[in-house]
Amino acid sequence: MYHQKTLELLKIDKRFPVDLCENLIASSPNPYPAIPQAVWEWICLQNQPAWQWGASEERKENILRFYSNDDHFWINEHLIWEANEEGSFVYEGLKIVDFATENQNNFLLGIVADGHPDPQVMYTDYQEKRWVPYVHSFSDFIYAQIFDWQFKLTGKRPYWRKEIDHYGYFKLKYDPMVYENLNQRYTIEPSSQLFWEEEDIQICRYSIKKTQRLVVYSSNRKDYMGIEVYCHHKKDIEPLQNKLLADFSAWQV
Repeated sequence: MYHQKTLELLKIDKRFPVDLCENLIASSPNPYPAIPQAVWEWICLQNQPAWQWGASEERKENILRFYSNDDHFWINEHLIWEANEEGSFVYEGLKIVDFATENQNNFLLGIVADGHPDPQVMYTDYQEKRWVPYVHSFSDFIYAQIFDWQFKLTGKRPYWRKEIDHYGYFKLKYDPMVYENLNQRYTIEPSSQLFWEEEDIQICRYSIKKTQRLVVYSSNRKDYMGIEVYCHHKKDIEPLQNKLLADFSAWQV
């Protein structure tokens, strides 16, 4: 199953139950050969009633919109590349089908339609002049999306999505040695890249333990790295950030 890592993430905070997910996939063979298997498995998973949120009249809100800034996702049986159709793109020989947009349409995400069972995810900004590889695979995209947002959210049913919780942030001078140190100290998670007009942005992710995470941003237009600190338990944020500042004191801004 392509989304096992994501299911392990979802077990941490229990917002969206994962019981019987493996059986659900096994009992739902893909009837659409043109849809990549990893995408089909996610369609099956996200259609679980237990993975929908909001009041009863809003049950169409899906898990990825929850784990985002109210971005829009259309991952369904129609996610097939068709020439000349809106949502189908050709860029440098790649066939791309879009499946998500930022809530104000500042960017699009799409999968590469090349027959791979777990296809690469591509990114373009609002101008749609170029596409860049966003993340290595669709399953890594799903994992990274939830990894980034899981500890930002708080509250209780049915309004738990309404609040954004506290997280840590600090800057370090840009230096490849910072990445080398992070790579040696912590578990490397899927990375991604994007751009905004002329700025190219790299996003690297690390787990310190299951309940503590770092998301590191760097770009070709800034001489510093922005580091976000997320913890499942709020009380852990400040001690972890202080430890990181001490460990990386040679690069403090």
